[in-house]
Amino acid sequence: MAVLANRAKMTTSTTGTGTITLGSASTGFQTFESAGITNGLNVQYVIEDGANFEIGTGTYTSSGTTLTRGAVTESNNSDNAINLSGSAVVFIAAIKIQFDEKLNLAGGALTGALTTNSTIDGRDVAADGVLATNALPKGGGAMTGAITTNSTFDGRDVAADGVLATNALPKGGGTLTGELVLGGDLDAKTFKLESTTDHVRIEALASGKEIQLISANGQLLNNGWKLNQPYTNVLEIRANNSDNGQMWLSDSDGTVCGVFRWDDDDYGAFQIRAGNGEEWQRMNKDAGVEINYNAVKKFETTSAGVTIAGNIVVSGTVDGVDLQTLNTAVTANTAKTGITSSQASAITANTSKTTNATHSGEVTGSGALTIANNVVDEANLKVSNGPTNDYVLTAQSGNTGGLTWAAISAGRSYLSSANTGSGASSYTFSSIPAGVKEVTFWLNSVRSAGSAGMIIQLGTSGGLVTSGYKPNQSGTNQGTTQSAALLNASNYDEGFGYSMETQTYHGFITFTRVSSSGNTWVMNGQIGSGSNSNLIYNRTLQGVGLKALSGELTQVRFKTTNNTFTSGTIQMTSSQ
Repeated sequence: MAVLANRAKMTTSTTGTGTITLGSASTGFQTFESAGITNGLNVQYVIEDGANFEIGTGTYTSSGTTLTRGAVTESNNSDNAINLSGSAVVFIAAIKIQFDEKLNLAGGALTGALTTNSTIDGRDVAADGVLATNALPKGGGAMTGAITTNSTFDGRDVAADGVLATNALPKGGGTLTGELVLGGDLDAKTFKLESTTDHVRIEALASGKEIQLISANGQLLNNGWKLNQPYTNVLEIRANNSDNGQMWLSDSDGTVCGVFRWDDDDYGAFQIRAGNGEEWQRMNKDAGVEINYNAVKKFETTSAGVTIAGNIVVSGTVDGVDLQTLNTAVTANTAKTGITSSQASAITANTSKTTNATHSGEVTGSGALTIANNVVDEANLKVSNGPTNDYVLTAQSGNTGGLTWAAISAGRSYLSSANTGSGASSYTFSSIPAGVKEVTFWLNSVRSAGSAGMIIQLGTSGGLVTSGYKPNQSGTNQGTTQSAALLNASNYDEGFGYSMETQTYHGFITFTRVSSSGNTWVMNGQIGSGSNSNLIYNRTLQGVGLKALSGELTQVRFKTTNNTFTSGTIQMTSSQ
């Protein structure tokens, strides 16, 4: 069904009989989209192109803003699409046939089928029709199917009642084939439970209720037991004997194999015994734990530690030391080499090896040993290589002993250079080692084309820093101090700068780390201009500055402000 909209009228420059590309809204009207027409809707349209007209239905497309012409209802081209001139207007309007097909508000005969996707007067007509066809007449009739309910009849759950009736024990008595759960006060009732299986399950469902075990002679208070649940997840086994409680563990023929025994002295002791009464283990309140062997105490915990009676046999090591191997090595050294005769006698007498023998000379001490001063030489050190004159001992964790003889660092090392005569506009030094504390760049006959200045930028692994520099430059020209105009400071927020002014420069620029752990660098440099043979211009420039980086210095770039380098070299050295 075609959709209508209010005051939707647009121009089109389309020619021919095909799809129309919509232009702008006509004066006093709005676009199809502003009128509420969305992508894919069918609309009732009218086209006027001079004396020609066309009425039909079309599909609106929001992408590209087009109208695809469909069935033509009427036109002055024998009811076919008219050939557009490029100056037509298109608008949405209701047409006569739409009103002719409507049902009169006063009533009338509906000649076709009525289809609805909702309800009429709140009723789902389609669903009501099915119910009416399948309904049981009010006057009564035969029910041909089953009645299913998800609720109750007269307050009764019919499904649940049916299960109870089928599984119920007859009032006249019968055989109970399942479990019996008792929910009453067990102390006030007596029950006899029989089972054809090899066990009976008794469960107290009410909080605070006890399950009592009564002996064959009916005694409960003197010889019986109580199983109680005083707290959640706690099972209490209570003996009614005033002395102690015991639990016997027996085999299939009734032979007692083990006994758990506890005293009544405020839970004073807990014992584990053999079936013959021999005590294996005792745990005492506010005291120690005892472990026996053949009724003789061998292990006991005390307030001071642990007491062991007898020998200790170790099959492995103690703190990584194989005691048996160590004892064998000491025993095998019958010659007692490396010690004096008195020390050998002391070792021989010290059969238990409980303390060190007393030494004298380079190593002394009867307990912890002490090495005397000035006795350990390079031959006795564990070093990965042999010594060389003027070498120093350095820590090398990956080498033998962690020590290595190495040459003394010269302090300053040459790293790389750049040929500034190659015509490039910038040169980047990216081989700066980690942990460097000072980097110096040496300029030799460096010159730029035109009046370009020179910019120096610092960088980290994240890239070069191109803003936030605050340099300062001063200079002399043939003995005359120059003004600030030499610097042209507006160009140098992006780096440390020097005014080259078509001169050839020599000199140095140094960057020094402020602290060993920080990333702030101080710049200090001095360069002079002149020819390759002598400084005929007698111009010197001195620059200083400070720059904080976000990470380790890894690169430095030299560039011109608006041109290229034409001659010279720049060399880089560093100091750790």
